[in-house]
Amino acid sequence: MQLSILLLLSFSAIVLSQAPSKPAPPPFLNGLSNDAKREFGAIASNKKITRLDLRNKVYEWADKYGVRSGVEDYLTKKNKAKADQRARIQAAIDNLPGAYKTLNALGDDDSLTQEDADSKIKQTLAGYTWELKELLRLAGPGNQGRKPGSTPADAA
Repeated sequence: MQLSILLLLSFSAIVLSQAPSKPAPPPFLNGLSNDAKREFGAIASNKKITRLDLRNKVYEWADKYGVRSGVEDYLTKKNKAKADQRARIQAAIDNLPGAYKTLNALGDDDSLTQEDADSKIKQTLAGYTWELKELLRLAGPGNQGRKPGSTPADAA
């Protein structure tokens, strides 16, 4: 269980580090006045209120500017994307032990030539999701003992 949590945190750090530094503004802001955009920015950046209060304030703002359906569409898509990402990561975590054993067995199989082993490993990896391959990369040779998010150069 602790390994799963560590791997999830490591994987999340990778995903977040690959995200663009500044996300595009939500599409419901298109066509609104600068005042409306500033007002939205002030609401959205308020870190001192609960998420429920934040959502309610955003809906009040959206009603004021006639963009509630755009906000609801945006939040629906955002929540679906988050749920899909969590499901992919959980599936990768669930499949990690078996995949790790399979790849180690191929790598340790003395009855194979190196060429055959490489080919079988490549073929096996081709059937894995990107998320599972990233977890395997983190758990693979050269990464043991490294802190999550570090690079091989950091270990030198």
